[in-house]
Amino acid sequence: MSHFIDQAMERAYHLRQAKRTQQALGELFHILALEPNHLEATMLIIHCYDDLDQYTNALPYAEKLVQLAPDLPHAHYLLGYVHYRLDNNNIAIQHYQEALRLDPEDANYYGSLSFVYMEHGDFEKALQYAEQGLQIDPENANCLNCRTRSLSRLGQHEASQDNLKESLATHPNSEYIHLNAGITLLEQGDFKGAEKHFSETLRIQPNLTVAQEQLLLALKCQNPFYRWYYKQFRAEDGSFKRWRFLIFFYVLYACFRWLRSEDNWIAIAITLVIVPFLFFIALAEPLSNLRMSFHPKGKHLLQEHQLLGTYAVLTGFGLCFLNFTIAWLTDSSLYTALGFFCLSWAILANNFYKSPLELHTNTYRQIAVGIGMLGTFALVLAWIGDEAAILLGTIYVVLVILFPWIGYMWLKKQVA
Repeated sequence: MSHFIDQAMERAYHLRQAKRTQQALGELFHILALEPNHLEATMLIIHCYDDLDQYTNALPYAEKLVQLAPDLPHAHYLLGYVHYRLDNNNIAIQHYQEALRLDPEDANYYGSLSFVYMEHGDFEKALQYAEQGLQIDPENANCLNCRTRSLSRLGQHEASQDNLKESLATHPNSEYIHLNAGITLLEQGDFKGAEKHFSETLRIQPNLTVAQEQLLLALKCQNPFYRWYYKQFRAEDGSFKRWRFLIFFYVLYACFRWLRSEDNWIAIAITLVIVPFLFFIALAEPLSNLRMSFHPKGKHLLQEHQLLGTYAVLTGFGLCFLNFTIAWLTDSSLYTALGFFCLSWAILANNFYKSPLELHTNTYRQIAVGIGMLGTFALVLAWIGDEAAILLGTIYVVLVILFPWIGYMWLKKQVA
C-alpha cells in the first residue's frame, strides 16, 4: 500500500503542476481514504484549494494538519494563511505568531505577519515585523515589500523610495517587487511611475490579475476628474462617508423646503447642485471605462462586466435625459416617472455589473431581474392611474438602494 500511496502522491504533484487541480484533489482524497492521517496529502490538499481560491473547503484540512502536527511551524502558517484569506485576521495573527514561536528564524513568517498588520492598518507593527524578518534574510521579498509599503503609509516617503530602490536592485525580475512598487507609487500619487511598474509586472507574469486591475487604475487616475473621484470615493482613506452624510442632509433639506414652502428657490438651488454631483458620482466609473476602451493599453485590461456595465449605465442615463427633456417640453408627469425609472435602472445595472460575470449565479440574476420587473410593473400601474403604483414604486426604490448590499452579501456567500 505504501508504494501505491507514493505513486498517487507523485501523480497528484504532477497534476497540480499541470494546472489539473481537480484531478489532483481526486488522487489526494483517494490517499486519505486509505490513510486518513497522511500529513503530506493533507498539506497538498490545502495548496490545491489555495490554487482554486476555495478557502472554506481548505479550512478543515488546515485545522486537521495542526492537529496531526501541532509542533510543525508550517502547519500553523498554513492555518493562519487560510484564516487570513477568509478575513479572520485575528485568528491568522495567532497562528502566524505560533509558527514564529516554533521557528523564529523563518523570515517568511515575519513577512506574513507584517502583511496582515498592514491589512489591519497598523503600519508601525507591520514595519516592526518586516524589519525583524530582514535581519534574518536581508533579501526576503515579502519583508522588503512590506517595509516599502509601511514606510510609505507612515508618511516616510524618502525612506520608502530608498527601500524600493534596494528591493528592485535585489530582485530586478520579481513580479511581486514590481507590483509592490506600482502600488506604493500609486498611493503616493505617481501614476506614471505606477504604470511603468505594473507594465513590468505584466511583462514578467502576463496573467497576474491584480497587476492588470492596478494598471487599469493607474491609467484612469491620470485623468484629473477621475483622480478626484477615486480619492474621494474609492481609495481606502477616501471621504465617501462624509460626502454621503452631506448629500443625505442636503436632499432631506431640499425635500422639506419643497413640501413646506411655496417659495422653494433654496430647495431648487440645492437640487441643481446636488443632482449633477450625484450624476457625476454615478457616471465617473462608466465614463472612465468608456475612455479606457479606446486607450491602447486600457482596452486590453477592461473585463467584460466593466464594459457591459458601462454600456448599460450610459444607455440608462441617455434614456433618462431624453424622458426628462420630453417631460419638460410637454409638462407630462408620465415622462417624468419614466425618466426616474430609467435613472433607477441605470443605477441597478451599474451595481449589477460591478462584480465579474463568473460570480453571477442564477439566483443573483433573478434578484436583479425581479427588482427591475417590479419597477416596470409600478410604472405600468402609474400609467393606468392605479393607486398601488405609489406603494410598489416605493418598494422598488428601496430595493434598488439596497441591491448593492444584497448583491455583495450574496456574492460573498457564494465565493466563501
